[in-house]
Amino acid sequence: TTRKLQVTLGGTVSTTACPIVVCYRDENRNAPQNLGAVPSATQVANVSSVTAVDICAAPDVNTKVRVPERISFKNQDVSTHTVTFRLNDNTTTYPIWSPQLLTGESAFYDEGRGWYATDANGNQKESLAAATNWAVSGNLTVAGNTTLGAAAADSLTINAGVFSAPN
Repeated sequence: TTRKLQVTLGGTVSTTACPIVVCYRDENRNAPQNLGAVPSATQVANVSSVTAVDICAAPDVNTKVRVPERISFKNQDVSTHTVTFRLNDNTTTYPIWSPQLLTGESAFYDEGRGWYATDANGNQKESLAAATNWAVSGNLTVAGNTTLGAAAADSLTINAGVFSAPN
């Protein structure tokens, strides 16, 4: 097989390459899951530009399946980066996930959990980018620096929606 996992950045790093560690196991294609598996192995790399970096190479024989167990990527650069994880299937690429990571933030894949990102303090990042028609029951407190929208006397405008406070 020629299938492999790759990662790219949306631009070139300013000062520091971003490290990535991939832990994986090889399984026998003809054996039940985890029977005949080769103990976990590790592949490491540094990512510094839009050039694709192989992070989990194809297994050496067609009778094996390479199973990623954990992927860990950290943005150690001083710039924000969009990181694209993709499958390269014999030169045809398929994007898997593209988080935007600030300085110090990380992206992870865990077998059984899937993809997620953490902020510089290790807290899981959450996104409401695709949320529509949602309501708040009780108090909504917005503090600190936000990019929610403009607040007026008794309403908060978020993109095209307006949320009004009761009088």
